Amino acid sequence: MVFAEPGPVPDVLWLYARGPGEEIRRWPLSTGVWTVGRGAGQTQQLQVPWDQSLSRRHFTLECQERGARVTRLESAANPLYWQGEPLDAFEVQSGEHFVAGQTRFQLLCKPTEVIPTPAHEFTMAH
Repeated sequence: MVFAEPGPVPDVLWLYARGPGEEIRRWPLSTGVWTVGRGAGQTQQLQVPWDQSLSRRHFTLECQERGARVTRLESAANPLYWQGEPLDAFEVQSGEHFVAGQTRFQLLCKPTEVIPTPAHEFTMAH
């Protein structure tokens, strides 16, 4: 079997969330706006149910290719912390982190896994 050379591997932006009790979630993010909070059942919502310090809709992530703009929503009772400072909006790049409530969030840009596709397929009989 001969495998075709794979083309360029696209990167995927991931959001990792780590709670105080070592709860961990991760989500692959496409471009667009995502809402993060404790709430459930909403389109483009990333749920962090363990953190009672987060509002149901706490902040948005406006994703670009290798980072995101983070914006605290008016409904959020508690601040967002970027580099130790409470801020309502800031830009985050891959590898950087911020804190909301008791949860640490980090963006990471990783390549997607590529499985090579055969250039030719053969059937062999015994």
